[in-house]
Amino acid sequence: MNTCDSFSNSVFINIACGTTKNCSGTTTSLQLLDCCEYVLSKKLRDLCNEKGEEHFKNESTKVLHYLGKIYRGRSPHKYAVIKAVILYNAALKRNPDNEDDITMDLREVCQHVLKLANAKCADVSLVQKADALKQEIRDFRKQVKHSLESLDFSELKDYYSEDFLRKVVPALETLQISIYEWYCNLMKKVYDISVDVLGDAPCQYALIGMGSLARKEITPYSDFEHAILLEDGVQHREDYQKIIEYFRWVSVVSNILVINLGETIVKCAALPYLNNDFQSTFIGFTIYRQQKVFHSTECLARHPSLRWEDLKHLRSLGNWN
Repeated sequence: MNTCDSFSNSVFINIACGTTKNCSGTTTSLQLLDCCEYVLSKKLRDLCNEKGEEHFKNESTKVLHYLGKIYRGRSPHKYAVIKAVILYNAALKRNPDNEDDITMDLREVCQHVLKLANAKCADVSLVQKADALKQEIRDFRKQVKHSLESLDFSELKDYYSEDFLRKVVPALETLQISIYEWYCNLMKKVYDISVDVLGDAPCQYALIGMGSLARKEITPYSDFEHAILLEDGVQHREDYQKIIEYFRWVSVVSNILVINLGETIVKCAALPYLNNDFQSTFIGFTIYRQQKVFHSTECLARHPSLRWEDLKHLRSLGNWN
């Protein structure tokens, strides 16, 4: 057993017992988790070169798995369980020897989230739901690749010529629209699954696409910038806080579904001791930042973190209920 294994196992045994003593005296489990995260993050940095590239992925996998356990231990914090799912998926992406153990931990935290959310269908597997979406994504990407390869550029010497504009641009525009429509349907499907699992939404709402999706410039590998817009006046209802909490859980579940596609980079977890040093080589589907929930169009327009470019191209992906 290496140093990482022995240190982490002793820490988790102590945490399971309640409190633990270290050189500074008695500390709480959460404080000890912070200490453990720092040590493991340093271990992971030591396993990388100056560019942040991993030397030994088998060792990196163990550290990522343990870091996932640490964030699982910070439940019920919503961001913590999302980060745990990111880390478990990152460990699985490296084809570990203990794949079954990591998969079991991933399934456990997904079920734990549904119990925390008091989901209507708490026994649904978010891992299996994501697996079904993976194949759909693979098939569509192959279709797009085939469409691009079928375009004949061989006789076009000038990409700004009339021949290019007449022969190629319309085909590219048609392909871009098909990608946009497919992406909208995919993300609607993710949210439909989330709502079906959690139970009926307590008010009218719309999923609003921003950025490249709203401009219809999305690719099959793009991230998903968006917001959830609630019906006007919902902030005046007596159950407003329950409504907001419901949509926060919708956000968490949809995040987890996308993360379970296995393409969210470790940097998206925003680990405080790690982000400046660690570079993941895996890119692809992810949700950009945490979804925002707005209770009115006026509130949406006033939000300081949204750029004019985002607001100018807002596009509704659906209004359910």
